[in-house]
Amino acid sequence: MAFKSFLHHRDCRDYQWIQDDAAGKADFIVGRDVSVGIKTVKRKVAPRPDYTMQITAQHAHEPVQQFFFLTYEFQRRVMWFLGGISRDMFLQHAQFYQDGDWVHDNYQVRGHDIYNTDMGHFTPPDVWLGQVLAI
Repeated sequence: MAFKSFLHHRDCRDYQWIQDDAAGKADFIVGRDVSVGIKTVKRKVAPRPDYTMQITAQHAHEPVQQFFFLTYEFQRRVMWFLGGISRDMFLQHAQFYQDGDWVHDNYQVRGHDIYNTDMGHFTPPDVWLGQVLAI
């Protein structure tokens, strides 16, 4: 819903929100058939520039062209729009971690494998949207 609101407030009407049987598929089709997977992480605090974002290995190869990342600061009930990146670029920059690996001192991967990368690789939300609509 937050991403739909973002599109609406940017006067983007050229999208389709996929709500039926979306597991493992695109969440949105934006512009001229650009498939987008929305990825959200819940955190206790606001995002910092040194934070990384991850995708479970199971979802890293879903049939989408782009990923768009958000983080939900649940104690303040604030959704942060971090930006987007093509799936191929995400995987090019991401490091693979297996279940049990430590990403950093405060985060051990549990229950699944992940791909993780620095948020510095993401294109800011408004710039990303402009690029996606130009494809």
